[in-house]
Amino acid sequence: MTLPLLMVAMTPILVAVFAFNFNNFNAVWLLTRGGPLFSDNSTAGATDLLITYTYRLAFNEATAQYGYAAALSVMIFVIVSVISVVSLWRSRALKEVDR
Repeated sequence: MTLPLLMVAMTPILVAVFAFNFNNFNAVWLLTRGGPLFSDNSTAGATDLLITYTYRLAFNEATAQYGYAAALSVMIFVIVSVISVVSLWRSRALKEVDR
């Protein structure tokens, strides 16, 4: 068993783990809910990730901003997609292994 052969099988798992860690909503929301909130901006907190910020925008009871949250979700998808494609391209992991 050699490392190049393992890389072909492990690449989809590595991309999925990156996407999960980039959007690790549960840990931040359960521990701090993205707070403490800054005094000059009531929607962004000190421990916010992009995904917790988007959640707060969409589901804030007083000022729900569904359109802005949806646009931000699309941008998060684009960011994760671009970084994943670039990392796959640079690693050339899906290229057939030369013998």
